[in-house]
Amino acid sequence: MKRPLALIGLTAMIVLTVCFYGTFRIIAAVFLVALAGLIASLTVKALRKERSLAVVFASAMVAVLAFNMFTFLYVTPLTNRYSGEHIVKARVLEEPRFENNLCRYELRGDKISGEDVNFKLSLITSEYIPCKVGDTITFSTYLYESKKGNALSDKCYLSASLYDIEDVSVEKPLKRPLYYYAVELRDKIRTALYMELDFDNAALASAVLLGDKSGFSDDINNNIRRAGLSHIAVVSGLHLSIITMMYKKAMGSLIKNKYVNALSTILIVLFFLTLTGFGKSAIRASIMLFIVLIAPFFKRESDSLNSLGLASVILCVANPYIVGDVGVLLSFSATFGIVAFSSPLNAFLTRRLLPLQDSWYVRINKLLRKLSAMFSVTFTAVVATLPVTILFFGKVSLVQIVSNMVVVPFVQYFMLACSAAALFHFVPYMGTVRVCLSFIANVLGDLILTLTGWLASIPMAYVKADYAFVLWWMLLSFILFVISYILQRKGKGLNIFCGILSLLILLSGAVSHQLASLNRLSVYAFPSEKGQTVILSGIDGNIVLCTSADTYGSKSVINVLDTVYNEGVFMLSLADNHNCRENAKEILSVFDYREVLMYDKTSGDYTVELWDKATLRVFSRNGNVYQHLLFDSKDLLILPPVGNVEDIPQEMRNPDYLLTSGIIDNMELLSFETLLSNGNYFARTAVLDFFSQRSGEKLSLTDIINFDIVG
Repeated sequence: MKRPLALIGLTAMIVLTVCFYGTFRIIAAVFLVALAGLIASLTVKALRKERSLAVVFASAMVAVLAFNMFTFLYVTPLTNRYSGEHIVKARVLEEPRFENNLCRYELRGDKISGEDVNFKLSLITSEYIPCKVGDTITFSTYLYESKKGNALSDKCYLSASLYDIEDVSVEKPLKRPLYYYAVELRDKIRTALYMELDFDNAALASAVLLGDKSGFSDDINNNIRRAGLSHIAVVSGLHLSIITMMYKKAMGSLIKNKYVNALSTILIVLFFLTLTGFGKSAIRASIMLFIVLIAPFFKRESDSLNSLGLASVILCVANPYIVGDVGVLLSFSATFGIVAFSSPLNAFLTRRLLPLQDSWYVRINKLLRKLSAMFSVTFTAVVATLPVTILFFGKVSLVQIVSNMVVVPFVQYFMLACSAAALFHFVPYMGTVRVCLSFIANVLGDLILTLTGWLASIPMAYVKADYAFVLWWMLLSFILFVISYILQRKGKGLNIFCGILSLLILLSGAVSHQLASLNRLSVYAFPSEKGQTVILSGIDGNIVLCTSADTYGSKSVINVLDTVYNEGVFMLSLADNHNCRENAKEILSVFDYREVLMYDKTSGDYTVELWDKATLRVFSRNGNVYQHLLFDSKDLLILPPVGNVEDIPQEMRNPDYLLTSGIIDNMELLSFETLLSNGNYFARTAVLDFFSQRSGEKLSLTDIINFDIVG
């Protein structure tokens, strides 16, 4: 049996992922299938020869059992016991992470309501608590079970939120932990980067060197995500390989002893891990690197797939909830794709090239080989991560392969220049050298950010994965490459032809989608218990109507707008509602809009022409705000939770699409083709019951609904 660790580790990670995100029925079904498969692989004569089957099914069973035992014997009793109001005394383990104007602290509990404890918990605050790693903080709060995957993957099974930090007391320890000094060094390096580089370049340097993305502006963050380059801002195998390569080039000629060389490389990697906060993707990469370095001492050859499997086993045993971090799944799937398929793909692409020594065009040959290697690594990583990307984000970057081939080669030189500039920042009398290094780093940073912005701005660069042409492209490409693989075994390989055909299918689908969108108006209606939120998107731009008063209602709007590749034209929000205003501000902090209307209920009528082919009318009657949009020959009417249909002009009472979050007076005067019922469960149910005898489509908004009014 080849690569047993790969079979065990990767099977365990896949099954744990299904257990973590699946329902109890799905978990039970996986266990029963694994049990039946194990019995069959041990009893059926034809299957007993394939020992790998028994290993896979046994690994799946063990993973299911381990997950359930960990959940029901440790996590559930812990959360049940300590959920509720408590006085918490805990030590700060890591510097805070800043996300969405909130601070997240990772703590180690010492006492919960006077009881000695020793487990991690997550604290979210609206303000920064002036504390450092190793400090003990005491506060009164309500502890609740963590639901977010990132917190669970960090072993923080309990969480707390504080919106007033006045009563938080901070106590400094008599002796700081060693990790405190690593965090202080990280802060000094970050400060040096911001002093030596332009702000945006310093933010990029902090991300690629320290894993700190807090300095990214919204534009840079969006561009990196749209271009499919998020991995460069997460410390992982790419960064470790660059660091070790830089170290070997600098010290390889000085250290001749292979044992000392390997040990020094391991120490450098451990130092880098400590400096960057032991990111889970970086730990995975470091385990694989350590195996490569140590294997020759035991006269063994390291196997990349087995190393990946061993890394999976180590991480999953340490924390079965590690799969709650989507970054871990992306890291493992990308590495699996590269390790398993990039070399065969590269060999196929370069097999027609002459050997270098026999070629009269050596430079062109070398360039083609490098391009082939870059394409093979990028293509296999992108394809391997597609399932994870689609399942968890629902969006795909169509320029990801190009952007990685164009941008990533500059990252290693940027890291080198930034590292040197930060180092010479602390060396006196080296101002000229420091200025030169900072200049080089700024040039490279500007180049990376400019290329990223240009690639992200390409129409259809970042699209929803449920666009029909994307799904068809994936399906047809899979069928093409399966056919090619079958024919290749018979000596009739068609890989290049299938690759070109796959690219043509993608391009033709994107162009067709673009042409079909010329007169299309898409509507996104959001579930909300406090008001309405609607996005209208056409080829000429998008508008946001009525940001709801739901707390954090802006987050789902921002996620949808990420997939809308056109610019913002118009936004409407109620001026007399605090939450509506805050949600509008949050959206505007990420996206620009040409015109913003903060509408007050006493403002009277307001009419705006949109795209030169749509008319939006907003009017208030008796303190209730109504909205009517006419696009081409179709119209949409949005009702307030309280109101009177008699206040609506007669010509607007027959909309094609009616959106309401409750029953208002004289509602029987309305008719529609499609009804969208919003609000809480009782409001939605009441509206559907009220119109149950009416013809037309009736939809309950329990999730975001997307449909086309025109086109």
